[in-house]
Amino acid sequence: MKSKNRLMLIGAFLLAAMLALALWGVRVLPVLRLYDAEGRQIAVLVLADARFSHRFTHSIHKTPVDEEYRIEGNRLELYAVRYDTYGVGMPSDEGGNFRIENGRFVIDLRRSFDRIDIRVSHLPGHGISIGGSFFPFTAYAAAEDLITLKAGKSIQFSLRR
Repeated sequence: MKSKNRLMLIGAFLLAAMLALALWGVRVLPVLRLYDAEGRQIAVLVLADARFSHRFTHSIHKTPVDEEYRIEGNRLELYAVRYDTYGVGMPSDEGGNFRIENGRFVIDLRRSFDRIDIRVSHLPGHGISIGGSFFPFTAYAAAEDLITLKAGKSIQFSLRR
């Protein structure tokens, strides 16, 4: 008899769970996870379109550089670099298409990473850009600290109307 009650309880629980999911919308969203040098998660940034830019100021040219990434599964894929000044330390002949768009040099690349380790720059403007919003690394760590970027997923629930 105990076995029968246990099965009925499990069945009722599963039915309730299915009803809850039917009333709530469930989405899996790509996220960018930031970790400190000790491996503690310090931020989770939701990426509605699975894309973000790592923005920094080039140490020699003192001009902005944008590394364009997208999340592919559990990997970070660098697919383009945009920069203002052509010269030392800037890519030009690697990867694919090299062009000028809106006054900036652009090179298409295809590099994939499990993680990206970054030292926080003391220069302003170093951080992540997502859909027009900028998230400076100094909001999460001090200059010269190590930040690690990793791809992830987040489950979002919302009430259906």
